[in-house]
Amino acid sequence: MLLHMSKKILVLTTNVLLLLMLTCPICTARNLIDEEVNVPPLSYMSYYFDIDTDYITIELSISAYLFDISVYIMDDYNYNKWVQDQSAQAYFQRHELLDGDYSIDLGLAGVYYIVLDNTDSILSSIVNIEVSVISTTENIGIIVGVLVGVGILVFILIRANRGKHHQTVYPVIKTPDSTYILNKPVEVGVKYCIECGSRLDLNTVFCQNCGRKQ
Repeated sequence: MLLHMSKKILVLTTNVLLLLMLTCPICTARNLIDEEVNVPPLSYMSYYFDIDTDYITIELSISAYLFDISVYIMDDYNYNKWVQDQSAQAYFQRHELLDGDYSIDLGLAGVYYIVLDNTDSILSSIVNIEVSVISTTENIGIIVGVLVGVGILVFILIRANRGKHHQTVYPVIKTPDSTYILNKPVEVGVKYCIECGSRLDLNTVFCQNCGRKQ
């Protein structure tokens, strides 16, 4: 019964912890950029940031007024190629962008650039840009901590129930004189009457209590 109740408590506790872990808002976001800029015609603006944590997510919010703009997110290597008018790859690219909110998953730690490209336009573009970064490894740390806590709870419950479940209970037999536990050490040099159970010497032939022959 106790083991069954403990399993129910364990399942309930685990579900509550997992629910809290999944529904708890992520509070480890770092705001990198929050400003309004004027990107001149036939030019571009870039934001440099150095990320020291692997597997991060960039939250990007862009609002361009009057005219659209192109937006790129590139690592250091590809950004340098793009500046030199060479073919480059981007983690994120949107052309003719006026408004949008995006989540971009990056890879390893390193240097990244966000580029506001207005080189194809002869008119300025006013852009409101907001950028924040969320570390995935920090979330993994939270998950690992919760799992370790659940593991400790499981271990404690198993040990507690094992001690209760395997407690030895010895059966007893009753005689007219007293009660004896079955695993009680046998007394050397004595025996008991087969009729009334009285204590007798080993050499006794007739019980002194009931007279029964042994």
